[in-house]
Amino acid sequence: MITQNVVLAIEQVRIKRMIDNDPDTSYLGRYTDDIGPGVVIRKYDEFYERIPTEMERDSNGRFIGKEEPDIPLYSNEYVGFRPANHIPHNPDNWKHVSRADKKAVREKFGSLKKADYAYALEDYNRFEGLTRGDWYYIGIEVDATVSISVAGRCLNSIVVQSGGLWGIESDSGDVEINDIISDEKESLRKELQSMGFPDDQIDAAFKGAVVKSEF
Repeated sequence: MITQNVVLAIEQVRIKRMIDNDPDTSYLGRYTDDIGPGVVIRKYDEFYERIPTEMERDSNGRFIGKEEPDIPLYSNEYVGFRPANHIPHNPDNWKHVSRADKKAVREKFGSLKKADYAYALEDYNRFEGLTRGDWYYIGIEVDATVSISVAGRCLNSIVVQSGGLWGIESDSGDVEINDIISDEKESLRKELQSMGFPDDQIDAAFKGAVVKSEF
C-alpha cells in the first residue's frame, strides 16, 4: 500500500478587528441610583458631596438630618456614577509616589485629595463618552487559513487562530494597536510552527495579510 504525502499550505492570513460587545468596564466604575458620597451626580457632573447647597453636611459630605437635596433624573437613566478608583481619598494610595511627583500634583490641583477627585471625574467623563458612543471596545485576532492537499488535490482547509485580545479601547494610538497585532502574529506563528511550517513561509504569509474590520 502506497501512502501519499499530505501537503499543508497557508492560503491566507487575516488580521481581524472586531467590536467587543461584552467588555469589562469595571476598572472605570459603574452607573448607580444609590446616591451618596463618592457618587457623581450626572445632572451636575459633580460629586454628591461637592454639589453647591445651603444644607449642612457632615465630615463625609453627607447631609445632616433626614432631608436630602432634590437629585434630578437624568433622561430616565441612572442618576449617578460611582468611580472604581481614587474616591474616597486615601493618603496611603500615594505612598508609592515620589516626593517630587506629589509636589507637582499639589501644584497642579492644590492637594492630593483634589487630585483624586479630578482623576475620578476623568474616569466618569471617560465612561460617559463610552455611553455616548464617542469610543468603544474592540478585539483583535490574527488567523490563517491552512489548506490540506493530497496528490495535488485540496481535501479540506482549517482556520488556525491566535489567542486574541479583547477589551481594547478603540481610540488607542496606532503604536499600541500595532504592538497588539504584532503580539497576535507571534501567537499565530507558534501555532503554525507546531504544524511544521518554517519561518520563511510564515513571514511570506504575514506580508500578504488581509485586514478585516467590523467598524
